[in-house]
Amino acid sequence: MAFMHTILIAEDNPDDYFVLEYAFGRAEFVANRVRVQDGEEARAYLAGAGHYSNRVAHPIPALVISDLKMPRMNGLELLRWTRQQPLLKRLPFILLSASGNPTDVSAAYEDFANSYHVKPSRVEELIELLQYVRAYWFKASVRPEIPGDYLVTALGEGP
Repeated sequence: MAFMHTILIAEDNPDDYFVLEYAFGRAEFVANRVRVQDGEEARAYLAGAGHYSNRVAHPIPALVISDLKMPRMNGLELLRWTRQQPLLKRLPFILLSASGNPTDVSAAYEDFANSYHVKPSRVEELIELLQYVRAYWFKASVRPEIPGDYLVTALGEGP
């Protein structure tokens, strides 16, 4: 089955990812979901680096959903790097974290996150959140275009 949109999900915890995948299904949120396990892998995917260089197999996502606390490169570092890229900075970027710490929330918005959500404790609330995300980002809003063959020329060492 071909999907219209790709969503990049940066989530290091396999249990959290399992619940998220379940919620996507229950929310009837149909998309090509690509999981990466940390911010560095997400950066490589977004940049089209290494084995992600084939943009037919690894298309630019229409949306990025990232955990905040991940090894190697956390969600804020990934957000900062993304916002420094000439075309990728246009991507809708959502942080989904267990942390509701006001410092984390403020830092996310200071670095131009499109939204920040605390991971709901109940799966029903996560399903509802994903229904809102789908309705807003894929029905109510128009997303910017990024060329399908876009590759970042240099990854650098981080933000």
